[in-house]
Amino acid sequence: MLYKYSTLQPKDVEYLTFILRNGIVTHKQVMLKFQENHVNQAYRRLQKLTNQGYLVNKRIASRLGVYYATTEARQQVEAEVTVPKSVSLNTAQHTLLLTDLLLFYEYQFKQKGIPFSYHTERELRYRIVGQGSNQEKLRNYNNRRDRIPDALFFVKRSDDSVNRIWIELELTKKENKRYRDKFRMFERVLSEGEYDNVFYFTHTGHIRNTINRMSSDLSNGHRILVKDIPDAILNDKWEEVTNVGTSDGESGTTAK
Repeated sequence: MLYKYSTLQPKDVEYLTFILRNGIVTHKQVMLKFQENHVNQAYRRLQKLTNQGYLVNKRIASRLGVYYATTEARQQVEAEVTVPKSVSLNTAQHTLLLTDLLLFYEYQFKQKGIPFSYHTERELRYRIVGQGSNQEKLRNYNNRRDRIPDALFFVKRSDDSVNRIWIELELTKKENKRYRDKFRMFERVLSEGEYDNVFYFTHTGHIRNTINRMSSDLSNGHRILVKDIPDAILNDKWEEVTNVGTSDGESGTTAK
C-alpha cells in the first residue's frame, strides 16, 4: 500500500494483516506474534488502530477481550479475507484456539529452521465464497463449507518439496453422516494429490476414536492423523514454546 499521506505505518499494516487473516485475536496473541519489547507497545498500537476505526475491541467474557478488524481495515490493507460482523464467546473459542495452534507451529518450525507457511480459514473462505451479493456468498459458503479447511499448512521437506496439510480443529463431535461425507471427500483429495495429509487436532478421546475409526476404512486413511492440542496451548505455557520449545514433537508433520 501507499504510505505517503496515510495514517498507517508499516508496523500498523503488519498488525492489521495478522488480525485480518485470523479474524479474532487477543492482545497476548499479538504479543506472541510480534514479540514487542514491552507490553505497552502492543497496547498503544492496538488502541491507536481502534481509535482510527480499523479495529474493534470487545470484551466477550469477564477476563477475555478480543480484537477484530473492520471492513475499512480490509480496504486499506487490501487483504483478501472475510471480516467478522460480530463476535461471541461460542464462536470465538474455536477461532482463538486455532490462532494459538498456528502460532505454536510457527514457533516450532522456526526453531528447527524448517520453512513453514499457512493459509487461514478466512483467506480460504474468501476465495471460495467469492464476490457478489450477501445471498450469493452465503449460498456458495453453505454449498462448499466442508471443502474449506480450518487452515492449510505448507511445510518444506528435506528434498525441497512441500507437504500440504489440511488442518481441522475438532472441539465437538459431529454427526456420523457428516464425518462419512467429509472422509469420502478426504479420500478423493488425497488420492488426487491435492493435499498430502489431513491433521485433526482435538482434546477428547471420543473424537480421536471416531476419527481413527472413520479413517481406518479408507485406502488413504494412514494419511489422516489425529493429534492432541498441545499442552502449551491448553495450559498457557507459552514460555516453553518461545524459549526452549516443547516436548510435543512433530511426528507425522513431514509425512510423505
